[in-house]
Amino acid sequence: MTTPLVHPDMLTSLAAFYPQTCTFTLNAAGSVNAHGRPNGAPGNVAGLVNLPCSLNQPARSSQPQEVRTPDMTVVTEPHRLALAGYYPTVTDEMQCVIGAVVYNVLSVIHDAQHASTWCVLEQVTT
Repeated sequence: MTTPLVHPDMLTSLAAFYPQTCTFTLNAAGSVNAHGRPNGAPGNVAGLVNLPCSLNQPARSSQPQEVRTPDMTVVTEPHRLALAGYYPTVTDEMQCVIGAVVYNVLSVIHDAQHASTWCVLEQVTT
């Protein structure tokens, strides 16, 4: 008989390490506006609402990127999000809302033990 590497109660005992909550949203299929953003309001994804999480600032080697166009300046800055659990339904087509801030999901990473999920998020400001 094998013993799992991660104890099943580990994440529940680490609640203080996940001080925030996040909700994943997804835009309905449809058209996009002039800036390439989907039109319409995004909806919450079932099972991915008010999840315990920890949002971390990007590594020092990762600097915000700025792109200027005649009518706007777009600044992107990656962040790392740790979720307190395994969420295989999270995809890079979703957005993540933490507080009042919306982030684009750039990538999703799961550990080999199916115990936790990490995401690389991008905060886009215009």
